Amino acid sequence: MPVLADIFSAGNTIKRRMKDFVADPGAFLETEVNYRNQKAGEFNTLQDLATQGDINKMRGLPVTQEQQAAELRLRDIVAGAYNPVGMTAYHGSPYLFPRFDQRKMGSGEGAQAYGVGSGYTAEARPVAEEYRRATTKDRFATSSGIFEPSSLEHLNVRATFRKDGLENAIELAKKYGVPNADYPETAAKAARDLQVLESLKQSGGVQPIQGYLYKGDIPDEIIPKFLDYDAPLKDQAPEVQALAKSLGMDLEDLGGDLLGKVGKTVKGTLQMQGAGIKGIRYLDQGSRGEGKGTSNFIPFSPDDFKIQEINDEPLEAWLKSGRLKVDESDPLMQFLGQK
Repeated sequence: MPVLADIFSAGNTIKRRMKDFVADPGAFLETEVNYRNQKAGEFNTLQDLATQGDINKMRGLPVTQEQQAAELRLRDIVAGAYNPVGMTAYHGSPYLFPRFDQRKMGSGEGAQAYGVGSGYTAEARPVAEEYRRATTKDRFATSSGIFEPSSLEHLNVRATFRKDGLENAIELAKKYGVPNADYPETAAKAARDLQVLESLKQSGGVQPIQGYLYKGDIPDEIIPKFLDYDAPLKDQAPEVQALAKSLGMDLEDLGGDLLGKVGKTVKGTLQMQGAGIKGIRYLDQGSRGEGKGTSNFIPFSPDDFKIQEINDEPLEAWLKSGRLKVDESDPLMQFLGQK
C-alpha cells in the first residue's frame, strides 16, 4: 500500500471525525464507544483463532482456513488502528431498508456508469440528497409499496395522475375506458389503467414520498483497497495492481481502464472481489472538473457500509418503533439487541 495513500486516508479521517464531533458530540461519542466495543469483541475472537493457529504450526499440525483468515484479519485491524471509526458516507433512495442487499447488485437506478456493487454512496451529503430527490420525483407511496405513474398505459391518464392526482385520473380513465370501435387499443389501455387506479384508491390511496437519506460508515482500513477510477494503477493497492498485471495492463493506465477491462457488470465485480478489491471510488460530479475533491464510493459487500442513521434518526430508533422491520434471524437484529 503506498505510504502517501495511508497518510491521505488518515488525514481525511481526522477531518471527518472532527466534523462529526462538532455537529453532534453525543452521537459521535456513542458511535465511538459502540464501535470500540464491537471491535474489542471481534479482536478477542480473532486473537484466539490466530493463537491456536500458531500453536498448530509449532506442533507441526495443519492450520485451518479459519485460523489463517483470522491472522490476516488481525493484521488489517492493527493496520487500521489509527482510523478506528471509519469514513462517513451517505446514500439516497426511495426505499426503506436496514442495510444494502447484495442480491440486488446491478439492479440500481441509472446507468451505473462506474460499475456495480451493493450500492452507491457519497462522501458529500448534498450528492446523496440530490440522488434521493431524483429517485423519488415521480413515485408515490401506497399501502403495499411504491407506485410509479410511468406504469400507466394511457398517456392522458398518466399525465392527469401526475398533474391533478388520483381522483381526476380515475375519472379520465372511466371516460376513455369505454369500448371504442375506432380506437379499441386506446380504450383497452384506459380500462386497464382504471383497474389499477381504483385498486390504489380502495387500498388507501397514494401519497408523495420524500425518500430516505442514509448515513453510514465505511471502514477506513478498506478504503485503500478500493479501485480508484481516477488514479494511475501504479498508485493503487497491491490487490488492484495484481489484477491489472494478470490482465496484461500497464500500471501507467488509470483505474477506469481496469474497470473497463473487467467490465462494469456483476461478473466484473465478482472478479474484482475475488482479487481482494473492496469496491470502486470515483470523483463526484462537482469534483471531476478540478481533478480532486470529494468522491463517491461503491462498496462491493453490504457489510462494508454500516447504516447508522436514516433521515438523521438512529437506525435503532427505526427498528424499536416498528417503522422498519428485518428478519428475526438477521445478524443485524442480534447486534442491535432486538431479538
